[in-house]
Amino acid sequence: MSLIIELAVDPRLKTLAPVSTKDEKERGREDLVTRLFAYGDGLQGYKDRPAEFLFGYVKGMNERVAADPNLIQEYRRQFDQVMSFVERVFPYGFRKTQTAKATPRARFEAIAIGTRLALNDDPTLHNAQNIDVQRWLDSDEFKRVTGSDGANAVARLRERIGFVQQRLLGN
Repeated sequence: MSLIIELAVDPRLKTLAPVSTKDEKERGREDLVTRLFAYGDGLQGYKDRPAEFLFGYVKGMNERVAADPNLIQEYRRQFDQVMSFVERVFPYGFRKTQTAKATPRARFEAIAIGTRLALNDDPTLHNAQNIDVQRWLDSDEFKRVTGSDGANAVARLRERIGFVQQRLLGN
């Protein structure tokens, strides 16, 4: 949990994923970082109830980190890789527009976790420069998969994460 709190104030995250004043007071950035790690590690046991899943994930990870403190560096590295890639490749970061003042969770999940999984699948992406993401970010399909209808259903979560992962991998 200490790592999540630390990363939630990372200047890149604040720039790439702005949150409303209300969400900031309610630990909205901590929620985003938790989702990046929890959903990125897999959705086994997810039952369409994000709060329960995220709480259980953090509890389990606290135990894992207590047993193996080296995990902290691995998760910090993954966070840094995702933020660096999104900063370089996605014109508006996790935002819908350049001037957006908030980041929809479903959009963050799609981009952040899809990016994390694509980077894990193809390490050569770390150095990629000219990926035209705007074309598919503006597509009706992306808008549909990141829409709020049934956003917490596991099938919709997998669909939006997979959408970004597959596009980044060139599929």
